[in-house]
Amino acid sequence: MGGGVALFDYDNDGRLDIFLVNGAPLSDPTPKGTVPQKSGSSYWDRLYHQKKDGTFEDVTEKAGLQGAGYGMGVTAGDYDNDGFEDLYVTAYGGNKLYHNNGDGSFSDVTEKAGVGGSGWSTSAAWVDLDNDGLLDLVVEEPSAPALEKHARNSAAFAQAGALQFKRNRSDPGGMQFL
Repeated sequence: MGGGVALFDYDNDGRLDIFLVNGAPLSDPTPKGTVPQKSGSSYWDRLYHQKKDGTFEDVTEKAGLQGAGYGMGVTAGDYDNDGFEDLYVTAYGGNKLYHNNGDGSFSDVTEKAGVGGSGWSTSAAWVDLDNDGLLDLVVEEPSAPALEKHARNSAAFAQAGALQFKRNRSDPGGMQFL
């Protein structure tokens, strides 16, 4: 199964940059409950910055985007409306939400936003489901049971089949996914 790719302008210089999701070593057999680890730089996810001459440079380490787990998919979107596109990476072993700091680096805000998931997620998309001007997050998690849960502040966190929907209930510039 191939990893995800995002084409986005992470530094707002008018040129598309490339983010590639990478896997991690798997043992055969893999013990139940084991989360694959990116044991070296050859397994890191990669961010390539497009330079003015059209060539690309690897800025993964500087950006703080090495990744975790066995990466599967990625979606780019400006969830907090600060003018810089952020990344959500799906993986076996937990998903990651990376906030674009606007200075060439990203911060892992997964725990703060409550969007880590569990198990195995394959893909995701940002979409404004309720037309409130804030991007909501849709995550494909094939191993998830079809059920409805209630999250913080009694707002509904719905799973329809294997899709999870996280509504963004933040003020622009903040974050809180319910």
